[in-house]
Amino acid sequence: MLSRAATDMYWTARYLERAASMLRLLEVSYLLDLDRQEGSPPQWEPLIWITGDMALFRSLYPEASPWNVMRFLVLDVDYPNSVVACLEKARANTKGLREELPAPLWTEINRQGTALVKAATQEGISHSRVLRLCRETNRTHMLILGMVSETMAHDEAYRLWQLGTYIERADKTSRLLHVKYFHLLPKLSHVGTIVDDAHWGALLQSLEAREEYHRRYGAIMPDKVIDMLVRCPDFARSIAFCLDELRDNLSAMPGDGKRKAIDLLELLRFRVSTLSGADIIAFGVHEFINELQIQMNHISDAVIAAICPVVPSKPAKEEKK
Repeated sequence: MLSRAATDMYWTARYLERAASMLRLLEVSYLLDLDRQEGSPPQWEPLIWITGDMALFRSLYPEASPWNVMRFLVLDVDYPNSVVACLEKARANTKGLREELPAPLWTEINRQGTALVKAATQEGISHSRVLRLCRETNRTHMLILGMVSETMAHDEAYRLWQLGTYIERADKTSRLLHVKYFHLLPKLSHVGTIVDDAHWGALLQSLEAREEYHRRYGAIMPDKVIDMLVRCPDFARSIAFCLDELRDNLSAMPGDGKRKAIDLLELLRFRVSTLSGADIIAFGVHEFINELQIQMNHISDAVIAAICPVVPSKPAKEEKK
């Protein structure tokens, strides 16, 4: 593929995965806030911490109210990582990819963000309507993932899509774990209580992992949740699974420039495999996630260099946090 088309394929997958991750988290946080017990912290400000864009949010909004957070993350066209902005970028990218994508897939991507884009221009839109749009958009994203798997040839274009999907998914899983541990539960008195269990359950639900967790481990225990989300090799949203998919798809790509990225992936995968959830808690969740994020940034740079050896049309660093 031409370098620009390769970059557009990679970033289209990242934008769609980024939008879907935020929509899932938003819906779960809304439901969790409805059941919030007196004295427990609100569920909205942590969503901004996940994005890494708290400074920008504070410059635009006076407080982290439910509506301000919802609008910023979903509908704010001036925020480059809002759901609307991500879907618009994905749609723009697909205009140059029509020869690489099956027609039904191109049509679905092009149509996905239409309702949200229209909603962004409306006054007085309700929370419930935004949540309905979130659910509809997420269902469409699941359809798109199925269409990618079933209608695209599993060739270079498909592997580029997978690279974008799994590098974004690994990033979001690590950010969710980080914000849960340090922003959602500031009171030590809540550790081990029903409030703590509810928060860990919400984290699992945001990754569509709650039922699978209970099948594997039973009662919610923080070290087991961390273990599942970090190093479980057969759970599709765990960091270990994402790293394996990145390595396998990058290994199948043509060219010699991928060696650095593969080596970095192997090193991080080994690091992840050697630590249990209990080990990560003992080491320090904050320290572990910081180390992981730094290594993921290096991997992202190396992947971009491998798939697009010339300067891309949109610098990848602008999309990282």
